[in-house]
Amino acid sequence: MAHVHIIAKMVAKEGKSEELVQILNNLVETTRTESGTLSYDVYRSKDKQNEFTFVEEYDSLSALKIHGGNLSKVLPTIQPLLAGPVEILKMNKIASKNNIKSNL
Repeated sequence: MAHVHIIAKMVAKEGKSEELVQILNNLVETTRTESGTLSYDVYRSKDKQNEFTFVEEYDSLSALKIHGGNLSKVLPTIQPLLAGPVEILKMNKIASKNNIKSNL
């Protein structure tokens, strides 16, 4: 089965970025121990310090569902710190190192 790739973007409200960073650090630690999580990284924009991007990879849709269940427990703490909804993109990898694949 193909791996599941997610890109998620969120923007913190003004003055809430550092509080969000603390929560996200805990979320990353927890998520990396979930069954089927291959990678889970969070990046902060250099230009806009309140913008965060998640790059996630799971070995299956089942693993993504496990993460979704655990994430739902943390969302009530995160949502009040956000300026808007989280943007979630489900992606197919088409290039890796020197090879290009077509998943269309």
